[in-house]
Amino acid sequence: MTISFPNLGIQCVKKKDIAQALDQRQRLQVDPFKTGYSHRDQPTSIDLNSVRLCFQVFLPDENNKYNTALKPVVSEPIYDKKAMSDLSITKLSHCNSYVDGGRKHIILLCEKVAKDDIQIRFFEKHGDWEAYADIQPSNVHHQYAIWFQPPKYKTLDVTEPVPVCLQLRRPSDGACSEPVDFEFLPLDSDPSDKKRKRKKIGNPDQFLSQLEHYNQFPGGFPMDFIKTEPREPTPINFPGSPYGDALSPASVASGIQYNIRLGSTPSPDPYQISKTSPHYPGNSLQPDVSFHTSIKFSLTTHG
Repeated sequence: MTISFPNLGIQCVKKKDIAQALDQRQRLQVDPFKTGYSHRDQPTSIDLNSVRLCFQVFLPDENNKYNTALKPVVSEPIYDKKAMSDLSITKLSHCNSYVDGGRKHIILLCEKVAKDDIQIRFFEKHGDWEAYADIQPSNVHHQYAIWFQPPKYKTLDVTEPVPVCLQLRRPSDGACSEPVDFEFLPLDSDPSDKKRKRKKIGNPDQFLSQLEHYNQFPGGFPMDFIKTEPREPTPINFPGSPYGDALSPASVASGIQYNIRLGSTPSPDPYQISKTSPHYPGNSLQPDVSFHTSIKFSLTTHG
């Protein structure tokens, strides 16, 4: 015989009314699982977003009294859709792992889930293998992210990536999300999408030791420690220059003609040559001797 209850509604109980509702249930002796009512003192352990319906039939006796009770029947959990959305995977931090489950801390972003009512299921599309990631309630971050380590594949002896799928699963009602693609890689492969070559920088400890050593000197790093760009060689002796290699072609060309008074230093000195220079003509004169004759000369560049 089948009995239906059309237009049956469920009334939610507020946290402040939990103890009162359990007292009423105790008076009616509604306890299908024989667990007692001690949990009324722990209201935070009760999930107010799920409920089970309990049905019990009483049979009349010869006096038309309903004293004979049949075994109660309990429904599957019913969840509040406003509080518990459909399972959905938004993003994965990595879509592959080694066959031994070696990649750790894969992060999965999802819609809102219950910390103690969620699983991550791995399975083959065209096979009978399946396994679950080992996750605890502490692995669920604010009900919207899960970090986990993938399970081991059924065999470690693989030479090519093995395509599988993963999905979220809710144990309480068996609901599952849409699967997403995942790969198990051989142990000797690179889990990154593209292999990147990194520049070798030598021994890091030796490099830091050199830094600490050179920081003790006020002059900074020596030139042999810092790589410099190649430079042009110093110009050789330029023909026609009275000061030898002290002048470059550019400086000679910029000062073609100067009036220099013997016995005195030109001001400003176009070549920055002191009076003690062996190339300076006034070095052969005594300091108290002065001449009023000026010499005019020109410098000519030769290609």
